Amino acid sequence: FYGFASEPSGLTESNGYSKWQSGREYQTEAIATDGITVLRRTIQTWQQRAPVAWWASACGAPCLSHPELEPANDPRIIESRTELTDTSPALVSKQVFGYDDSVPYNNQSDVYEYDFGAGVVGSLLRHTHTDYVTATNYTDVVNGASLLSLPSQTSVYDANGIERARTTFEYDIYNSDTNHAWLVNRSGISGFDPSFSTSYATRGNVTATTDCFLNDTGALTGSVTAYAQYDISGNVVKTIDGRGYATTLYY
Repeated sequence: FYGFASEPSGLTESNGYSKWQSGREYQTEAIATDGITVLRRTIQTWQQRAPVAWWASACGAPCLSHPELEPANDPRIIESRTELTDTSPALVSKQVFGYDDSVPYNNQSDVYEYDFGAGVVGSLLRHTHTDYVTATNYTDVVNGASLLSLPSQTSVYDANGIERARTTFEYDIYNSDTNHAWLVNRSGISGFDPSFSTSYATRGNVTATTDCFLNDTGALTGSVTAYAQYDISGNVVKTIDGRGYATTLYY
């Protein structure tokens, strides 16, 4: 981990905030029964989402020359490297992570996965991309539901950039059509806030999940959708699978 036990909670000398790296795991080793030989090593590279502007202006030049003293601002892992060291040369792979910085939620939008190579990282195997719900009634932390990380679609691409798999997610559709239903009311819930009754619909419940069929060129050829229905406590009360068969749950 970054930091030392002798540091008082990893505090900086300039402002009393913890150093942004303090306490974050950056390397893990699996060791053989001899207590010495490293069999596997994982190394994680961390990064701030964005610099802390007020910190630099308040602290001045000494802080700018020591970015490790900066307070935390959504730290995230941008790369994870795995080394299998029980062979010579070691086998090495990695994952590279990207984030959607159009909104300050630290949502992981991309994962690039690389194969094991002898002594060096191997070739790219796949790339997974995720889009998220950005409607303000979901994401606004003051006037909305503050649901910041709801995926709307996930796609998997091969090394040549051809889409090989796609899943889409639908949220909070409550009506009386064939596959949906209104929220089931529950009476007598201790401490229940009446403003979250059946009329409140911005809940982040996944009401439909669609898996798409793609051909060798990445073109969409079909899809299968499964559905879920809920009560006001967020419990699933009914599921409908891709063939239309329903399962009802009771509590």
